[in-house]
Amino acid sequence: MHKSFSGDKVISEESLKKVFEKVFNERTMRCLYSLASKGYFQSLEFQINDGKEAHVFRAVDASGTFRAVKIYKVETSEFNAMAQYIEGDRRFSRVKKDRRSIVFTWAKKEFRNLQLLSDAKA
Repeated sequence: MHKSFSGDKVISEESLKKVFEKVFNERTMRCLYSLASKGYFQSLEFQINDGKEAHVFRAVDASGTFRAVKIYKVETSEFNAMAQYIEGDRRFSRVKKDRRSIVFTWAKKEFRNLQLLSDAKA
Protein backbone atom coordinates (compact mmCIF):
# COMPACT_ATOMS: atom_id res chain seq x y z
CA MET A 1 0.00 0.00 0.00
CA HIS A 2 1.44 3.34 -1.08
CA LYS A 3 0.95 6.49 0.94
CA SER A 4 0.96 10.12 -0.12
CA PHE A 5 2.07 12.88 2.19
CA SER A 6 0.45 16.28 2.06
CA GLY A 7 1.42 18.62 4.86
CA ASP A 8 1.15 16.55 8.00
CA LYS A 9 -1.60 14.26 6.65
CA VAL A 10 -0.90 10.72 5.50
CA ILE A 11 -3.29 9.53 2.81
CA SER A 12 -3.44 5.96 1.52
CA GLU A 13 -3.54 5.32 -2.21
CA GLU A 14 -6.78 3.36 -1.83
CA SER A 15 -8.39 6.27 -0.01
CA LEU A 16 -7.31 8.68 -2.75
CA LYS A 17 -8.73 6.40 -5.44
CA LYS A 18 -12.12 6.16 -3.71
CA VAL A 19 -12.36 9.93 -3.32
CA PHE A 20 -11.23 10.51 -6.91
CA GLU A 21 -13.83 8.14 -8.34
CA LYS A 22 -16.65 9.67 -6.28
CA VAL A 23 -15.81 13.33 -6.87
CA PHE A 24 -13.81 14.10 -9.98
CA ASN A 25 -15.94 13.59 -13.06
CA GLU A 26 -15.18 15.35 -16.35
CA ARG A 27 -17.37 18.39 -15.63
CA THR A 28 -15.82 18.87 -12.19
CA MET A 29 -12.31 18.57 -13.62
CA ARG A 30 -13.07 21.25 -16.22
CA CYS A 31 -14.41 23.59 -13.52
CA LEU A 32 -11.38 23.01 -11.30
CA TYR A 33 -9.03 23.61 -14.23
CA SER A 34 -10.82 26.87 -15.01
CA LEU A 35 -10.60 28.06 -11.40
CA ALA A 36 -6.92 27.13 -11.15
CA SER A 37 -6.18 28.86 -14.49
CA LYS A 38 -7.78 32.03 -13.13
CA GLY A 39 -5.50 31.89 -10.08
CA TYR A 40 -8.07 31.03 -7.41
CA PHE A 41 -5.80 28.20 -6.31
CA GLN A 42 -2.57 26.59 -7.47
CA SER A 43 -2.95 23.10 -6.05
CA LEU A 44 -5.62 20.92 -4.50
CA GLU A 45 -4.00 19.13 -1.57
CA PHE A 46 -6.34 16.79 0.26
CA GLN A 47 -9.91 16.21 1.37
CA ILE A 48 -10.84 18.01 4.57
CA ASN A 49 -14.39 16.75 4.92
CA ASP A 50 -17.05 14.66 3.22
CA GLY A 51 -20.67 15.40 4.04
CA LYS A 52 -24.11 14.61 2.70
CA GLU A 53 -24.04 17.41 0.17
CA ALA A 54 -20.38 17.98 -0.72
CA HIS A 55 -16.69 17.20 -0.42
CA VAL A 56 -14.39 19.93 0.91
CA PHE A 57 -10.72 20.04 -0.09
CA ARG A 58 -7.79 22.14 1.06
CA ALA A 59 -6.20 24.13 -1.73
CA VAL A 60 -3.29 26.55 -1.81
CA ASP A 61 -2.95 29.67 -3.95
CA ALA A 62 0.26 31.03 -5.46
CA SER A 63 1.04 33.07 -2.33
CA GLY A 64 0.73 30.01 -0.08
CA THR A 65 -2.65 31.02 1.35
CA PHE A 66 -4.93 28.10 2.16
CA ARG A 67 -8.30 27.98 0.43
CA ALA A 68 -11.29 25.70 0.77
CA VAL A 69 -12.75 24.14 -2.36
CA LYS A 70 -16.23 22.71 -1.95
CA ILE A 71 -17.40 20.25 -4.59
CA TYR A 72 -21.11 19.51 -4.43
CA LYS A 73 -22.40 16.00 -5.01
CA VAL A 74 -24.75 16.72 -7.87
CA GLU A 75 -25.01 13.30 -9.48
CA THR A 76 -24.56 11.16 -6.39
CA SER A 77 -26.13 13.40 -3.80
CA GLU A 78 -27.83 11.81 -0.84
CA PHE A 79 -29.84 14.90 0.09
CA ASN A 80 -33.06 14.70 -1.88
CA ALA A 81 -34.76 17.02 0.60
CA MET A 82 -32.80 20.10 -0.52
CA ALA A 83 -35.81 21.31 -2.51
CA GLN A 84 -37.77 21.45 0.76
CA TYR A 85 -35.22 23.90 2.18
CA ILE A 86 -35.82 26.40 -0.61
CA GLU A 87 -39.55 25.79 -1.06
CA GLY A 88 -41.53 28.88 -0.17
CA ASP A 89 -38.46 31.14 -0.29
CA ARG A 90 -39.29 33.79 -2.92
CA ARG A 91 -35.60 34.11 -3.85
CA PHE A 92 -35.84 30.62 -5.33
CA SER A 93 -39.22 30.91 -7.04
CA ARG A 94 -37.68 30.88 -10.54
CA VAL A 95 -35.34 27.95 -9.94
CA LYS A 96 -36.00 24.83 -11.98
CA LYS A 97 -36.79 21.81 -9.86
CA ASP A 98 -34.08 19.58 -11.33
CA ARG A 99 -31.19 18.57 -9.06
CA ARG A 100 -28.44 20.46 -10.92
CA SER A 101 -30.37 23.77 -10.85
CA ILE A 102 -31.17 23.42 -7.17
CA VAL A 103 -27.56 22.60 -6.25
CA PHE A 104 -26.22 25.47 -8.38
CA THR A 105 -28.63 27.92 -6.73
CA TRP A 106 -27.79 26.54 -3.29
CA ALA A 107 -24.06 27.01 -3.95
CA LYS A 108 -24.58 30.61 -5.11
CA LYS A 109 -26.59 31.35 -1.97
CA GLU A 110 -23.90 29.79 0.23
CA PHE A 111 -21.18 31.76 -1.56
CA ARG A 112 -23.07 35.04 -1.08
CA ASN A 113 -23.42 34.29 2.62
CA LEU A 114 -19.67 33.60 2.89
CA GLN A 115 -18.91 36.85 1.05
CA LEU A 116 -21.10 38.76 3.51
CA LEU A 117 -19.27 37.12 6.40
CA SER A 118 -15.89 37.94 4.90
CA ASP A 119 -16.90 41.56 4.23
CA ALA A 120 -18.14 41.93 7.80
CA LYS A 121 -14.73 40.81 9.14
CA ALA A 122 -12.86 43.34 6.97
